[in-house]
Amino acid sequence: MKVLTAQQISQMIKIGYPLVPPIRETQPFGANYLDLYRRLGLKGHNGIDWAVPTGTPVMSVCDGKVTFAGENSGYGTMIEIETVEAFRSDDFRADYDLFKMRFLYGHLQTTGVTRGDLVTKGQKIGKTNNTGLSTGPHLHFGAYPYYWVENNVYVRNRANGYGGAIDPKPLFS
Repeated sequence: MKVLTAQQISQMIKIGYPLVPPIRETQPFGANYLDLYRRLGLKGHNGIDWAVPTGTPVMSVCDGKVTFAGENSGYGTMIEIETVEAFRSDDFRADYDLFKMRFLYGHLQTTGVTRGDLVTKGQKIGKTNNTGLSTGPHLHFGAYPYYWVENNVYVRNRANGYGGAIDPKPLFS
C-alpha cells in the first residue's frame, strides 16, 4: 500500500513546536537503543523524545480537535490532537487522496484539555512528567497520518514498522 512520506507531508503542512526552545532531544525518531523497539514489534522509536523538567508547559502544534486526553499504559497521561483541516495529496502518488494528521503528546503530568475540545496552535494543553513507561521526565511527541477511507472516516496505516508514525522533524516550521 502506497502512503505518504514525512517529506511529502511536510510539503503540505507545517507545525509549531510542542515545547519552547531550546530543548534537548534525547531520542530521535527511528532510534533503537538496546534493541528495545524490536522487542515491541517496531523498527525503532515512533516519535521524538525531549528531556525537560517535570511541569514544563506543552503546547498544541496545530489548530485541531482533541481526540484523546487521559491515561494509556505505555504513554501514561497523554493527549492526541487531530488537525481540523484535511490535506489533499494531489501532488504525490499515494493510495489515498485525503489525510489528516494526529499528534501524540505522551508522559504528561496533567492535561488542560478534554476529548472534543478545539485547540489552537500554540495553546497550552498540558505539562510534562514521567508517567507511563518512562525513564525520566520528558515529552514523547509522535506524528501520525490518518487517511480518508469513506464517509468522513480516517484510518491509520500501521504497516510502516513504526505503528503508522512518521518522523515529525520535517513538519516543524
